[in-house]
Amino acid sequence: MKSFAWTIVPSLLATGFALGAFPLSSVQRVSNLQTAPNKFIVEVDTVADIHGKRSLSPHEDLYENLRKRAVGFEINKEFNAQNIFVGAALTLNDEKDVAALLSTPGVKAIRPVTQFQRPNPVFTQAVYGPKDPVVPVDTQSTHKMTGVDKVHALGITGQGIKIG
Repeated sequence: MKSFAWTIVPSLLATGFALGAFPLSSVQRVSNLQTAPNKFIVEVDTVADIHGKRSLSPHEDLYENLRKRAVGFEINKEFNAQNIFVGAALTLNDEKDVAALLSTPGVKAIRPVTQFQRPNPVFTQAVYGPKDPVVPVDTQSTHKMTGVDKVHALGITGQGIKIG
């Protein structure tokens, strides 16, 4: 047990020193994924954190602040899952408005919309019914898993059996 401790302790110390010497914020996050031009997911503070009018929703407060800054935008979708994510998907009319969006009160984070290529379908034949030969054999059927299919093959189906 001591030998295990003596091998693991230096590793943990070296990791601690490395993390202390190089903060994670210095790591550049670079992606080669395509982003949609001028489309962003904007995360906003909840109503409790916004110092504006209490009658406005976080979304309305964001839109009002953007209009005051003369930012042209289109609302693609709103997200309102309290304690998880509150925000909106926006399309900006001008790419120069990103700076104004970043400095808008109530904005927590801005993320570009990333585009992914849809995978090609592996198999595209339509199924016409449960007896279609394209449908794979059900290997997880409860009858097969419990052996009932073998009893049925012997001709025993339970007819004439009284329970209770």
